[in-house]
Amino acid sequence: MPASFRGCRFFHGVKIINQIHEQERYRIWAEAWVPLRSPVFRIFWTAALFSNLGTWVHETGASWLMATLDSSPWMVSLVRTTMAFPVFILSLPAGVLADWVDRRKVLMVTQLYLLMIASIMAVLTYLQAMTPSLLLLMTLCMGIGMVVHVPTWQSVIPDLVPKGSIPAAVGLGSLSFNLARAIGPAVGGLLMSAVGIWVSFALNALSFLGIFLALLFWRPQHAAPENDRRMGIVGAIRDGLFHVIRKREIRNVCIRLTLFVVPASALWGLMPLIAKERLGLEATGYGGMLGLFGTGAVTGALLLPVVRHAVGSDKLLALASVGYGLVYLLLASQWDIWFRLATMTLAGLCWMSTLTTLNTTAQVHLARSHRARGMAIYLMVFSASMAIGAAFWGRLAMSLSLVQVLNLVAIVTAITALGAWVFPIGNLPGLETTGTREVAES
Repeated sequence: MPASFRGCRFFHGVKIINQIHEQERYRIWAEAWVPLRSPVFRIFWTAALFSNLGTWVHETGASWLMATLDSSPWMVSLVRTTMAFPVFILSLPAGVLADWVDRRKVLMVTQLYLLMIASIMAVLTYLQAMTPSLLLLMTLCMGIGMVVHVPTWQSVIPDLVPKGSIPAAVGLGSLSFNLARAIGPAVGGLLMSAVGIWVSFALNALSFLGIFLALLFWRPQHAAPENDRRMGIVGAIRDGLFHVIRKREIRNVCIRLTLFVVPASALWGLMPLIAKERLGLEATGYGGMLGLFGTGAVTGALLLPVVRHAVGSDKLLALASVGYGLVYLLLASQWDIWFRLATMTLAGLCWMSTLTTLNTTAQVHLARSHRARGMAIYLMVFSASMAIGAAFWGRLAMSLSLVQVLNLVAIVTAITALGAWVFPIGNLPGLETTGTREVAES
């Protein structure tokens, strides 16, 4: 056979492979949007987007308010630690509650409670009666409400779509959350500059009405899961812990979550100080900084299905850890301020890719009867890692310079990438990477 003919066949084969890969990428992209065809899921997704927007406006206002009342690294980092503390303590009892009673009613009561707390914060801030201690107390109350809301909400989402669409539904939930992250901080910064910090809490109070109304008119098709209540709360908690420990994928998800969030929490705990001291930003600029983070997260949410399909979950998590560590190094550098500010986009992309992949893996592998408790454990691990990490890095920043802390945490974050080989979580059911498929076909 002439060499030129063999060469033509080779390039023709490459063209066919590329066409197959392009069709595969289009199929994966299309499947990521399937849950939005359901009217119920679409309503809940929209309500969650508005609620998430209020949450990010609120968090921007709370962090900036503390930096205004008391700018020490310890007090600023305590805002996030206080929000996370009740999640660590109360997650499992809240998960038991969500597995035992009507999840719809639990969520409705929770929305009204959170609306009340946010309204009180708005009034106190408007009257200039807020103090650092009172802000931490009210943040603690918000955290108590969120500890019931989050695992219950996440255990409801899989009931809105077929099991095969759960990864897509979780991905769209992350997209909603990160769209709000992209818009919320910027909106919060503008509102704080134009009206005052109190308006960030008022807007959050209104945002809880959307989910409340969606729940009010929703009639679940699935009955509440049957669970034996005779074992009591302690027995139910023990049963939930054993369920997570026995399943290797969920166990490794929790380990990987800890390895990533402890160093990654430094960015959240110290972000107001990074904005002020390293970048010279005010309230509007701080909101823009968080908005860039959200923009990166939205980009990651859109690219995640295709990228995860191409490289697999474990390699994706390793790359995200390295990328997040690079952001710390760049923020500690003397490069142009605008370039350093733009690195927040990379941070958002890596953060979203990691948490969405871990969250989806957990939800897919959890049994419905244990889903709320399982997600409560996931939330507990996340919040404990966030609280401990933010407090540790905040305290360390009082002994070392901010630049030294950023360089140190960059190294720690990059090292956690090794977890991909030590604690693998595998690919999602039905997902094989492009490379794996080619090997199988050959």
